[in-house]
Amino acid sequence: MDLQTLIDTVYEDLDACVSSVSLDESGDLRLHIEYDSFVLPEETQRVELKCLRPKEFNVTAGCFRSMDQFKEHVLLADHHGPQSQIFFSSAPTSPEEVFYLAHAMLTKEFGHWRDPATYLNGPPEQLRRHLAGGYGLLARGPRFAMDALAAAVDPLLIVKTIESHSMQSSVMVLILDRQFVICGIGRSSAWGPLIVSLQQNVQQQSEECRFCHMEIAPDPVIEEIAREGFAIIDRPDGPSPPSLRLQPLTCGAQQRGGYRSRSPSLADGRIR
Repeated sequence: MDLQTLIDTVYEDLDACVSSVSLDESGDLRLHIEYDSFVLPEETQRVELKCLRPKEFNVTAGCFRSMDQFKEHVLLADHHGPQSQIFFSSAPTSPEEVFYLAHAMLTKEFGHWRDPATYLNGPPEQLRRHLAGGYGLLARGPRFAMDALAAAVDPLLIVKTIESHSMQSSVMVLILDRQFVICGIGRSSAWGPLIVSLQQNVQQQSEECRFCHMEIAPDPVIEEIAREGFAIIDRPDGPSPPSLRLQPLTCGAQQRGGYRSRSPSLADGRIR
């Protein structure tokens, strides 16, 4: 089974659930997914989905109705493509109007996938003081969103948009309902598709898998499908491995200027 096969297999009537979420010692994200068998409804299918080098995620344990993967999605704009900053050089008559308009415009541009506060220069009270001061940074983020924001607030204050840099990461996103995982991908196509069967790797010592950058320990049972972004590990029926037990999700967010930088921990999972 590869990732697309799993996506095509899991549909609403199969009661699919993420039973556990964990980061292993290598920093790879592991999702343990269970769903009913469409052939034998009384049986439960179990797979482990492994995301190599996750850049961001907000997946938690729970059921989902659908899953899909994308190479182009608004969620990927933070990790790929041109980034811009908006500066203002006049004091608006109503800073509050600018703030609410900015929130509304960014919510529209990101389709409710992103929190507008992530891109604005500080929380409401701090931003209000910046605006009342008459000059400074208004927001920064993906260029398409900053261009739309600048056009929206232009009648209220003088603004200038400057392109700062371009993110060159190759990324893809796996979406489970409204939750997601963003992983980097290699120079090869999409997620793989390179099959590594552990049955063929029974040697005296474990060896390094050059496709998925993980240590493979000899195992006569588990078949692993290694991919540049994800690896799916088929497991026999039975209890989840101890390493896949649900771990508490704790927030690692830290404030840095107008952006929120996050440590590589479980939370919403953003890794910068």
